[in-house]
Amino acid sequence: METSCPSIPIPKQREDLSIAWFNAILTSHNIQVSGIKFLGDGKWEGRGFLSTLERVQLEIVGNKHPLTLILKTLPQDPDVRKYVIDAGFITREVNMYVKVFKDIDTFLDSRNVPTNHRFRRPFCYYGAERGSAESYEMVLVLEDMLDSGFQVWEPGHSQNLDVDRIMATLYETALFHAGFIGYGISNGIRNYLDVYPFLLDGTKDDPNLQSYIDSGFGVVIDMLKEESKDSPAPPGLIQRMRDLSLVLPTMVKQVFGKNFGFPCIRHHDLHSGNIFFTSQTGGGEGNPMQACLIDFQVFNTLFEQNTPQINFHLNLFISGLCQ
Repeated sequence: METSCPSIPIPKQREDLSIAWFNAILTSHNIQVSGIKFLGDGKWEGRGFLSTLERVQLEIVGNKHPLTLILKTLPQDPDVRKYVIDAGFITREVNMYVKVFKDIDTFLDSRNVPTNHRFRRPFCYYGAERGSAESYEMVLVLEDMLDSGFQVWEPGHSQNLDVDRIMATLYETALFHAGFIGYGISNGIRNYLDVYPFLLDGTKDDPNLQSYIDSGFGVVIDMLKEESKDSPAPPGLIQRMRDLSLVLPTMVKQVFGKNFGFPCIRHHDLHSGNIFFTSQTGGGEGNPMQACLIDFQVFNTLFEQNTPQINFHLNLFISGLCQ
């Protein structure tokens, strides 16, 4: 992974993406570009609105197979751009790639952890950010997961993941947490916010938690109402669900409190739209389906010491990952 080089400009428009620019950022990877083909918008339905995603295919000297990359830059809409800058979404993701993941990889290298025991994410060829507020600019040059044999979950949020994909997601999430827990314990970290201040402060109340819960319970209640036209729901069930939705945030904090867990970081936006999957299913130990986690704009430390269980229990429940 290459980090920011002051002599390399950050592209502001497609015309800035020249062969010379790509050669400048890819030279450390021993990649020489001889041609560029723009493949269009890198977004897919329902995702990618908080940034500009450009899919680019590069002709590589000495390699008959082209290299396809995703360039992630600021959103074009001025209101959305101001929102993601003010909220710290973009700078958080840049720093996750060029700082946090680099630290974790260095730690795992020192422990001789093999690749198949590390969580899968898009490889970052280059990342840079400069300026602040209105002058802020950034770019991430990432592996194109579609070109690497991964697929999105085509049904989107209209359908829950199947069992194979749920298991693949849980496995990658476990590897994700294992790296952070090991690094944190080895370096005496109790709160990752002390090391990476750009993370969201999970010790504060999450203003979105109640809306997540309301949305999740609302969908279930609407479904029960629809089904009850033919088969009435048990008496009092819907009201009990409404009551539970009001007290669940407090219950979550009591269960996953600051005196429970390991030093860790939570992927706060883990849902089916932020996961890629390989196409294989039921391949057994030698060829299992693999998940790839993406979108690292919303990460927090959740209480004093984040717990890995919160990603399994809370996010899988709220985001509708499980059936």
